Amino acid sequence: FLNLTIRALWGGEDGPAMLDILARSEAGREGRGSSRHQTKDGSIIDVEITAHGLDFAGRPARVVQVRDVTQIRRAEAEVAQKSRLLQAVVDGTSDAVFVKDLDGKYLLFNDAAARAVGMSVDEVLGNDDTAVFNINDARTVMDNDRGVMESNEVHIVEEHLFSGGVQRVFHALKAPYRDEDGRVLGV
Repeated sequence: FLNLTIRALWGGEDGPAMLDILARSEAGREGRGSSRHQTKDGSIIDVEITAHGLDFAGRPARVVQVRDVTQIRRAEAEVAQKSRLLQAVVDGTSDAVFVKDLDGKYLLFNDAAARAVGMSVDEVLGNDDTAVFNINDARTVMDNDRGVMESNEVHIVEEHLFSGGVQRVFHALKAPYRDEDGRVLGV
């Protein structure tokens, strides 16, 4: 290993990226970047590279840390794919879909929900029901939501609500929003 050069270790199409990171890490400076690396067994891994320039025995040198981030990148890609699938479902339905946190603030609010209340998605996200409905209707909705979260069960409710100057009837199926351990995070 000690007899190998950077080019021998980091050949191929990703070699120039590694050399660029090293070039940016002159004495007292740090170079950072990411690349792909071929391991001894021929497999390709994703890596993050940090290089620090220094003087060693009167000669310019680099301390290089190469971290395998292959599993992290795969997990990120999987999460992104699941997020795109969820977004496609949420955007593709004509039903109002929302998610609220424990404080009743909207975390997700689809276009169908926005049309139903006569507001934009951006006007609703991050707010609670008092931004969407009059105070009495907001209290009704929040009471129903608390009932779902406290019982930890699905509730089907009919809510008669004024929004945008129009009374609407919502037939809502509300379920607890839980984390991976089953703790209720919202509705």
